[in-house]
Amino acid sequence: MQEAGRHPLPLARESVRLQALLSGFDDIAFCRPQALPQLAQRIRGQHAQSVVSTLESACLHWEAKEHRLARAQFGNHLRRHPADVVALFCTHIFDCCLGQPRALREDLARCAKHIEASHCLYPYYLSIHAYVLADADQAEQALPLALAALRQRQDNLYGIYAAMRALQALGCRQESALFLAQSRRLWAERPQFHARMLRMLTGADACFGRSNTGLA
Repeated sequence: MQEAGRHPLPLARESVRLQALLSGFDDIAFCRPQALPQLAQRIRGQHAQSVVSTLESACLHWEAKEHRLARAQFGNHLRRHPADVVALFCTHIFDCCLGQPRALREDLARCAKHIEASHCLYPYYLSIHAYVLADADQAEQALPLALAALRQRQDNLYGIYAAMRALQALGCRQESALFLAQSRRLWAERPQFHARMLRMLTGADACFGRSNTGLA
């Protein structure tokens, strides 16, 4: 077993497994039940065996709708492996699916001490942190984190979504519409994400007309 705070996999492999995991972002993030067995399978295939058991168990409890057990296992995993950004992603999606998007704050406070800027998944960690802050009515703190995440990795859907939520919470309607227009090429081909972005845009777009954004 690796020490708490250590990367659960070598950095070169960690980037690969994250991209594979996020290839199912639409289904996972939008809580499609059929995606959960796939999530458990991806975790089993891409995590080192020494760290897979609690995370896979959490996903299987989630699939079985044993939500209290699932959340407990997610928490156990993050306590043992606080630098596991993929586990943070899974836990946050779980919390969002249960309508508790702020629940990750305690875990984030603990994990933040172990996830360094040199971590290859750091942009995704920043995005998750920004997303949670935006949902916790802390948009002023969320926006700089989301923008920093996007500066490090532009094709970061979590970062785009977190920045959009923060901009809207701050009442920046024109900025919201312009932000989505400028980042359109990064999300337009993701059907579920596209639909959600357009729904979020409704209020902001009305500020100066849809024809100016070209997002329809």
